[in-house]
Amino acid sequence: MAKLVNRVPITNEIALDPQLSSIVIIHYVGETDEIGMPNGDGIAYFKGGHKYEGEFSGGLMDGVGVYEWVDGITYQGQFTKGLLEPSGKYYWPKECATYEGAVSNGKKHGQGKLSFTNSDVVYEGVWEQGCRHGDGKLTYNREGTEYYEGEWRWGYKEGFGKMVYASGNVYEGDWRQDEKNGQGRMHWAKTNIVYEGRWDKGLPNGTGEQTWLGGAHNTSQNDTTQYQMMNRYKGNFVNGKREGEGTFFYATGARYQGQWRDNMKHGAGMFTFEDGTIFEGDFVEDKPFKQGEAENGQPTTIQTPQMPVQLDILDIYAEELAPEVTVVAVSHLLLRFNTEFKTIYRHYASLRTPGVPPGTKSYMLTFYQFWRMARDCRMTTKDLTIAQINLILGQVIKAPEGKEALEVGPHNPETRLMFREFVEALVRIAQSLYHGLVSLERRFHRLITTHILPNVSKMEVDPFMAEMEGVDMQGVIEQHLPVLQTLYNHAACTVPSNNCCTTDTISCREFVAFMQELEIAGTELLSLSDCLSAVLSSIFPHDRAEAQQDEETDNDYHALDSELIFSEFLECITRCAVRFYGMMRENEELYDRMECGRRLHPDTITGDFECFLLDYVFPNAHHNSILVELYEQRSPPEEPEEEEQFDGEESEEEEV
Repeated sequence: MAKLVNRVPITNEIALDPQLSSIVIIHYVGETDEIGMPNGDGIAYFKGGHKYEGEFSGGLMDGVGVYEWVDGITYQGQFTKGLLEPSGKYYWPKECATYEGAVSNGKKHGQGKLSFTNSDVVYEGVWEQGCRHGDGKLTYNREGTEYYEGEWRWGYKEGFGKMVYASGNVYEGDWRQDEKNGQGRMHWAKTNIVYEGRWDKGLPNGTGEQTWLGGAHNTSQNDTTQYQMMNRYKGNFVNGKREGEGTFFYATGARYQGQWRDNMKHGAGMFTFEDGTIFEGDFVEDKPFKQGEAENGQPTTIQTPQMPVQLDILDIYAEELAPEVTVVAVSHLLLRFNTEFKTIYRHYASLRTPGVPPGTKSYMLTFYQFWRMARDCRMTTKDLTIAQINLILGQVIKAPEGKEALEVGPHNPETRLMFREFVEALVRIAQSLYHGLVSLERRFHRLITTHILPNVSKMEVDPFMAEMEGVDMQGVIEQHLPVLQTLYNHAACTVPSNNCCTTDTISCREFVAFMQELEIAGTELLSLSDCLSAVLSSIFPHDRAEAQQDEETDNDYHALDSELIFSEFLECITRCAVRFYGMMRENEELYDRMECGRRLHPDTITGDFECFLLDYVFPNAHHNSILVELYEQRSPPEEPEEEEQFDGEESEEEEV
C-alpha cells in the first residue's frame, strides 16, 4: 500500500525527462511505494528552482501534473515515464503565450493551438518538433479577417496556402520559406486587379495574366466573355513588372502584341486599334516610332489615323458595278456618321446583358446589346430575324477572343463585338435588307437614314424588355434553365422538316405547335391568334407588331417560318403568360372554371412568367412525357411528418 511521506530526499537515480536531466531533485513531498519511490500524488523540488506537482509512477513523473520552471514557464498536462507527452498546456509569462495541444518529448508536436493574451495572433494546426509543420491557420486579428491558411514546413509558409491581408488583398497559391513562389493568384482589393501566374521571391516572375476587373466581382478566368470586358495583359513578368513578350487586350477592343520593358511597350510590336487599323513597328517607352524613323534619337509619336474604320467587305465590293467608286462613297459615309456610330456603340455597350453581373463595366458591345439596337431601329423583319443577324455577326468577328466565345454557340448573347466589327455588321445588314438598291452606298445610306438615326435618337425604354432583363426575371430563368433548355430542344422538333431537327433555332410555327401540344394555345385563355401575336411581338417589336396584327392573317402566317433563338423563345413564353393571365383576370367566370390548384399570381411580368411555368408549362410537359425525367428530379421532396414535441497597400509584397 502506498504511504504518505513528507520531504523525502530523492537521488539522481530517478529517471528524468532528457531535457531536465541536468536538474537535480533536492526533495520530494508526497506518496511513495513500498521501496520509497515516488508513486501517486506528490511534489518534487529541483535544485534549479523548478517544481513539479502531480502524479508519479515508479519514481517517474507519470500521469497528470504541472511542471513549473523557475522563470515562470509552466506546463500542465500529461506526463509519460518522465517525458512531457502526449498532450498538455504550456504558458510563457514573458511572451504572454499559451499553447494547448499535442506534445512529444516536451515539444509541440501534433495538433495544437498557440495564442497570446496581449495579441490577437493565433495559430491552430499541426506541429512537428516545436515548429509549425503541416496544415495550419495563422490568424492575425480578433475578427478573423486577416490570416494565412495552408501548408507549413519547419516554421515557414511552404506549399499551397491562402493569405488574406488586412487591406482585403488575397493571395492563393504556392509558397516557399514565407514567400510567394510557384503558381498563384493575387487579388488587390483597392484597385480590383488580379494577377494569376508564376511567382518567385514574392513577386510575379514568369508567365502570367494580369486583369483590371473594374466593377466586376467573383470573375473566373474560365469566363471568357467577362474577361473580354476588361483590360488585361497576358505574357511575361520580371520582378512584378510586364517585361519580355506579352499581349495587352484593351477593354475597347484594341490590342498590343509585342515586347515590354518596365511595364511599358518597348521593342518590336504590333498595335491594333479599335477600328481595325494596325501599326507595326518599334516602340520606345510606350511610344511608337514612325517606321524606320527617329528624330535626334528620340521617339516620335504617331497618331491614330483619322480615317474610316477598316472593314473587311471585299466580297461585297466585288459585286458592285463600279467597286472603286463604291469604296470611296462608303468611306465618305463612314466619315460622315462616324461620331453617331460611336455614340450608339457606347450607349448600347453600357446596357446590361443578361448573365453578366450587374455593375460590370463594359466597353465592348455584346451580341445581346446588338440585338436590342437592331430591334430598337426596326431592322428585324420576317426575312431578317435575330437568328439571321447572328449569322452576319459571326461572319464579321475576326478577333481571337470573339471566335473563342462563338464556340459556345452561334447565338451566344455574351459574345463581344469590336467597334470595327459593329460597323461592318451594319453594312452587311444594309446589304441584306436593301439588296434591290443599285449600290452599296445607297443601301447603307438607307439603313442609316431610315432605321438608325430616326430611332436611336428616341432611345425609349421598353418596360417589357426592362423587366425581362431585370435581376428577378433572370433569377427565375436561371433557376429553371435546364428545363427551359429541354423544352426549347423539344420545340425544335415539334414540326418535322426534312426528317431532321436543329436546336440552334426554332421557327415560329414550331413554337405555336409546341404550345398547342402543351394544351395551352387554342384554349379560352390563349387563342392561337393570341399565341401567334405574342410570337410576332417578340420578333417584330414596337409598331411592326401592331402593323402586322392589323393586316390580314396571310402576312402573319407567312412569318411562321421565321426563326427564333433561345432568348426569343423565353420572351415568347413570357408574352403568352402575360396574355394568359390577363384574360384570366378579366374574366372571373373563366377563372372559376379553371382546375383546382390554379392560382392567380401577382400582377407582374416576372410573376406571370414563373406562375405560367410552374402551373401550366412544366406540368403539361410532364403529362405529355416531355419532361418526365427532368421534372421528377426538380420536384420538391415530401415534407417529413411532424415529430412530437417534448418540453425540456496595394503591393504584392504586403505582409503582416
